Amino acid sequence: MRELWSSHTMSELISGLDSEQATARIFDKGHVRSYLLVGLAIAAVALLYHIPTLLTAIRSPPMPPEGGLPPGNIGFLPGMMGFESLWPLWGQLMLPSALGIGVAVTAGLIVALAARRMREAGFVKMGILTTLAVGTLVAFLTNLSHGWELGVFSPIGGASEILTDAIAITNPFSFISNYSILQPDLSLHAQTQPPGATLAIYFLYSLLGNAGLVSIAILVVSSVLSVFFIRGVFSRIFNRELSAYVSFLFLLLPAVQVYYLANVYALVATAFCGLLYSYLHENNIVRVAGSTLFLFIGTFMSFMFVYSFLFLFLFEVLQCRHPHNRERLLQRLKRFAIQSRIFVIATLIVGLVYVALNVFLGFSYLDALLYASSLENPSGFLLLTDPLSYFVTRAENVLDIAVFFGPVLSVLAFRGFSAMGEPFGSEHDSTRTRNLVLAALLALLLLFLAGAPKKGETARICMFILPILLMPVAAYLEARAVTLQDRARLLGIVFLQTLIMQLLVFWIW
Repeated sequence: MRELWSSHTMSELISGLDSEQATARIFDKGHVRSYLLVGLAIAAVALLYHIPTLLTAIRSPPMPPEGGLPPGNIGFLPGMMGFESLWPLWGQLMLPSALGIGVAVTAGLIVALAARRMREAGFVKMGILTTLAVGTLVAFLTNLSHGWELGVFSPIGGASEILTDAIAITNPFSFISNYSILQPDLSLHAQTQPPGATLAIYFLYSLLGNAGLVSIAILVVSSVLSVFFIRGVFSRIFNRELSAYVSFLFLLLPAVQVYYLANVYALVATAFCGLLYSYLHENNIVRVAGSTLFLFIGTFMSFMFVYSFLFLFLFEVLQCRHPHNRERLLQRLKRFAIQSRIFVIATLIVGLVYVALNVFLGFSYLDALLYASSLENPSGFLLLTDPLSYFVTRAENVLDIAVFFGPVLSVLAFRGFSAMGEPFGSEHDSTRTRNLVLAALLALLLLFLAGAPKKGETARICMFILPILLMPVAAYLEARAVTLQDRARLLGIVFLQTLIMQLLVFWIW
């Protein structure tokens, strides 16, 4: 039953609830009904998924997690101690402490006051420093609601985290050179990543000397750069007010609030934001240099970042589509080659860099990738070795993103695809934005079908898709001329979901 829920089913559900009339409000009865039904549908799927686990928990006494209880005084819910099969939680249910509730309420008040102030002044006047100060502070506070040791220090300084490998590095070049030898003995998270993930933590720890400060540094660096890049991308597509608003909304997303602290995938998502910013830039020098830089940084920190090459290729293919153009195949190929020259140049340079690393340092990216793949799929392609698990985990991959994105934004994003069919800005911008979203979703679907990731941890691993998902949301807000009051309410609803998720779950990564 798990895999019966599909994007097609969700599509029919949402479209059936949607009205064709344009509206300036997103919290009228029709919208709220859609949010509730989609939320209930996702919850029903999660409940069906966990019926066997719940029945087992009722019949058997709870067992402590491997390695004992985490530090801190945490009240775990009976029968829900293990987290291996707890999609979409990927953590442990917990009873929040009074102090944790107080910290979370403080974060909620900060967001409420900021949203009200911004609504009154107009979001166009929302400075980037204000956005960063509020968004970064509340991300720190929502994680601090678990306490310093558990919420800030342990996620990066725990016994099985990448930091244990990073502090053992004596020479970064030697680490890269001997990576094929070292990879089997690294911790689980480091084993399945290129050397850049461990080196990033190594450099931050060498600079700061404390795991908690490394966690905060990852949050600050990722937030600052992501907001800068997102504002730059959205300001080229939408108006200044909407780009400022979306950059703030991005920081309040549950996945960002949970995983931008202490998680190397925050740096990977930031690299993808930088890639979008560079690739869509008007200056060709910036396009080539920036795209090359961020393609290398992203692929050097995460094997999943190879997704970006497929995404950009599909984007260029879609950009060349002209339904009424009757060019011959050779002419179309020539035009595609000219149009995609930035992508080709950047890809070739990144390829040459990895060739150079192999020649001069002995690091083979392909060997490291194949080893990581063998760890993820030791018996081979999952569809052939375990078809049931393949389809279940593919559904998990899609729904994990949907759970963290939330029913409200999921509905708005779905409706936004229709709105993106209407002109906003110039016709060129409208078409290019639709192609961006379509290419990103197609590339992600192909990645999932290829068997990666092996299970639904995509809310963390695939945070790079979040700016793309916010594009149809922004298109809907602009096309329907949604009021400032409802935009402020949307910020509150999204952050309320974050607070609930942070207070009731201790997230594992």
